[in-house]
Amino acid sequence: MMTEPVRTVGSRLTEMRIRRDLSQEQVAREAGVHPVTVSKWETDTQCPSGNALVVLAALFGVSTDWLLREHEEDIDHNVRDRTAALTPVISYPALIVHVKSGTLSDEAIEELDEYIGFLRERDRRRRKG
Repeated sequence: MMTEPVRTVGSRLTEMRIRRDLSQEQVAREAGVHPVTVSKWETDTQCPSGNALVVLAALFGVSTDWLLREHEEDIDHNVRDRTAALTPVISYPALIVHVKSGTLSDEAIEELDEYIGFLRERDRRRRKG
């Protein structure tokens, strides 16, 4: 059985940035860092901080686990399947930053969750007809 070649955080970040048609400057703006920092991440000269990884994962709609693993087969696919359902919600880096930094109360987070449920249901109805 052939193993997938080793993938680095930098190669995965570069792949996702290109797939999303984003510049390093745009990624830097979302992550709250200088564009040179994004370049260092992509060349594996520097590794993103834990907070930056969360924002990057949200921006690209992937899990932090996927960004950090060297081989695809190392990923727990059950975790990936569960996080895939969250992708529409976690694709908003600003929301993740507020949740992780504690600037939103538990009550506000619950209200956001309810509102997201409302929006999903509304969109589902619109698609039906």
